[in-house]
Amino acid sequence: MSFIDEIGRKISQTGQEAVKQTKMMANVTKYKANISALESKVRDAFIFIGKQYFEEHQNDPQAEQIDKMNEIAAYLKEIEEWKFKIQQEKGVLVCQQCGAEVSRESVFCNSCGAKIEKPKPPIVEDAGEKTETSDEDL
Repeated sequence: MSFIDEIGRKISQTGQEAVKQTKMMANVTKYKANISALESKVRDAFIFIGKQYFEEHQNDPQAEQIDKMNEIAAYLKEIEEWKFKIQQEKGVLVCQQCGAEVSRESVFCNSCGAKIEKPKPPIVEDAGEKTETSDEDL
């Protein structure tokens, strides 16, 4: 019977080691998830600080990061141009009060009832000259 007892003991040890390994891996996974969540919060805080700095200093020619701030401003302007093109393509406007999309022909927002102001097309710069993009151009 000692041979069978030895096999039983080895199976028991192997099972206990597998349980230990599984528990260890589960804990490591949980700890990594906690680290990832905290890193995300740190990233969000850095983004908030950077955005706040940008908003406070974007018109300050003496700002430390004026080149990057000008770059951000150019990107934001380009984003607005692309959003305008999407609205043109879809035939909608965005309500200034609630952000809902409404038909270009609408006078009032279907969601909040606010009066719809027809926005001016963004100014697009071509080779150093500024021109307004008309509805027909898009």
